[in-house]
Amino acid sequence: MSFLINDASTDTTIPQVRVTITESANGSLSFSVSQEGGIVGDLRGLFFDLADESLLGSLSTATANTGFRQGNDSVKDLGEGVNMNGLTGSDSGFDVGIKMGTAGIGKDDIRGYNFTLSSSTRALTLEDFANVEFGVRLTSVGTLGGSRNGSSKVVETTSAGVNAIDDASGVVVENGSASGNLFANDTGAVGSINTVTSWTGGAVGSVVALTTDDVDALQIGSVTVGSDGTWAVSVDGADADQLSAGESITRTFTYDVKNTSGSEAGDWSSDSATFTVVINGENDGPVALDDVVAAIDEDQGIVNASVTGNDSDVDRLDTHTWALEDGSFVDAAGNDAQGSLVFNADGTWSYDAEGAYNHLNDGESVSLSFQYAMTDNNGASSVATVSFTIDGKGTAPVVTPPVVTPAANDFADWAQEISHFTLVFDTNAGDTEDSAGDDGYYTVKFDFDPGVTDLDSIIGDVLAGLIANDPVVDADTDLLGLVIKGGKQITNFYAYGDNNTNGDLPDVLPTDVGFWLNGTKDGEQNSPAIDVVYADGFIY
Repeated sequence: MSFLINDASTDTTIPQVRVTITESANGSLSFSVSQEGGIVGDLRGLFFDLADESLLGSLSTATANTGFRQGNDSVKDLGEGVNMNGLTGSDSGFDVGIKMGTAGIGKDDIRGYNFTLSSSTRALTLEDFANVEFGVRLTSVGTLGGSRNGSSKVVETTSAGVNAIDDASGVVVENGSASGNLFANDTGAVGSINTVTSWTGGAVGSVVALTTDDVDALQIGSVTVGSDGTWAVSVDGADADQLSAGESITRTFTYDVKNTSGSEAGDWSSDSATFTVVINGENDGPVALDDVVAAIDEDQGIVNASVTGNDSDVDRLDTHTWALEDGSFVDAAGNDAQGSLVFNADGTWSYDAEGAYNHLNDGESVSLSFQYAMTDNNGASSVATVSFTIDGKGTAPVVTPPVVTPAANDFADWAQEISHFTLVFDTNAGDTEDSAGDDGYYTVKFDFDPGVTDLDSIIGDVLAGLIANDPVVDADTDLLGLVIKGGKQITNFYAYGDNNTNGDLPDVLPTDVGFWLNGTKDGEQNSPAIDVVYADGFIY
């Protein structure tokens, strides 16, 4: 604080003495006494009162002086003419007096004087000198270069200095804002002439970025302090959403305020306080995105896939778990999907169809999907869908001779009646024949040796030989059926079917389709009874 001592004087000539008091970090006060204007004098003594008189007896100064006294309203004469007689203030005396130099300007002519005042009781503040009386004793008063025969005693009552009190923004959440005035809680100096002269955030009135002080250095917002004490905090930075729930960022700044509402022009007081900004993060929730997995064949599986690649959470400290939604694994029609799906808490998953879709032919497919939830450590979740397709694959047939079941007698009896048998093939392997006259049928006729007693064995040998040597028949050719012709016991026995492993219904051969037997068209197909025999999982 700074003020002029010039309210009243014992002389018509009033020197103007300025006193500036500054708080120090160690709890002491620094006094600077100087003279202004054209009237000067030899400073001999400074007298003052204390707002807190309980400090009397604890005060001291380490600065060189020629006399220091303290006492409750009792100090008015320090000897050698250094007194305030005739102008002792409202209490007829002062609490403290300090004498400077010696009498006469021939020995010294003190124009200014600095000293430090401290207390053994507590730290001294500017409030200890608010609304108290100061007096100064000057001799050899006059003008520079002119006569200096005057003598003067001058008093002044100080004003209350501004007392800046620490401020806080309160909690400002991400994407929020707050504002206020630093002077709202300050006390001391009256009037509205307060000014923020500086603050540690940056230039007064400028927008200062708020960032985290870690390696991320997130741009979370801004803070502004104006010279009129207004402040504003906005948590709208590009990275503000990355703050997590429970995460708090605190920034504390120091600001300096100056008040110029003293009783004299040029009077002022100043103080410093802190301004604390607290920013709290909020939970933004995870974002799970749908996944489309590459199609697989019916005999393939999916191992150790993961849904996490495109899932995200802007909150930088959040942790997450993943879980399958109950009842969500279905086909395109909404029916429960077949096979085994394993879904783990870290978002990895595997699928095994377990043969459930092996019946699919080439060109056929089934679409499956399931839903999962991604949940953060604050309980917020997001649901997404994983979908994939299983493509059918025509399975190469296992060419197995059909099982022939005699109608009556044992094999030795009815085998003697067989004249020949014909194998019927479908050269379009893996497909179901469904059009009349399809030229994909291929037949091979064999005469039967009556001495053979194992029809299955000879047919197996014939098939192996055909696969090895015939240009048409190979392992990818469907064996559709077997035509056995013979005597009365087994006449026109006709078994047919699809020898694929895909589980389709038997191929139905139109009744008007004849067979090419060794290059000769069998122009007549009697209407035999049709026996369908299921064996080894195949249909014949």
